[in-house]
Amino acid sequence: MHLADLRDSRALKDLFKGENIDAVIHFAGLKAVGESVADPLEYYRVNVGGSLTLMRTMEATGCHRLVFSSSATVYGEPDIVPTPEDHPLRPAIDERDALMRQVEDQVLAMQ
Repeated sequence: MHLADLRDSRALKDLFKGENIDAVIHFAGLKAVGESVADPLEYYRVNVGGSLTLMRTMEATGCHRLVFSSSATVYGEPDIVPTPEDHPLRPAIDERDALMRQVEDQVLAMQ
């Protein structure tokens, strides 16, 4: 196991090159509503910025397998809970959800 800040591109590149990583499981980042309200810029830097740095590093090092686990914000207010993956996508409910939607959209664009 290795510990690195996803926002540190140099540390991530060193890790990927040193370990020959061929797949990543990414569990988003910060998720507490209180944190997102108290410090929305830090929330954005960690969740969006960190995820983008990770995806850029993966691309630069030839790692093309990503399992991205995030909130279910892509479903907006779902009709049923638990929400199946084939549920229709809907707009974000609030700004915190909109930030995570940006990351989720980037992940989908990588496919």
